[in-house]
Amino acid sequence: MKTKNREIKWIFGALLLLFAFFLTFPVLRLLAKSFQGEALTLSDRVLIINEGTISQFDTPSGIVHQPENGFVRRFILNQLEIKRNNIFSLFEDAGAGSPAAM
Repeated sequence: MKTKNREIKWIFGALLLLFAFFLTFPVLRLLAKSFQGEALTLSDRVLIINEGTISQFDTPSGIVHQPENGFVRRFILNQLEIKRNNIFSLFEDAGAGSPAAM
């Protein structure tokens, strides 16, 4: 039993150290295409790559308000459409019907 308690304390201590590290140092987060919304929400800077070419590297606000090309613009509009559909599906699942019909 003492060994298990010691192991639990060690694991807890290691997790605390890891958490402190992530809070202290900026960490590069690579978010794939399926996490576009999270990239815009969680990141300080976002790099959008299209077919191996940098389309835009900017703050999330800069990307949303000043997309540099059509690919970035479609990227943002796609995110808004996904969020819109998700919200609509919440209402439809609740049996309230489509919000557009209200």
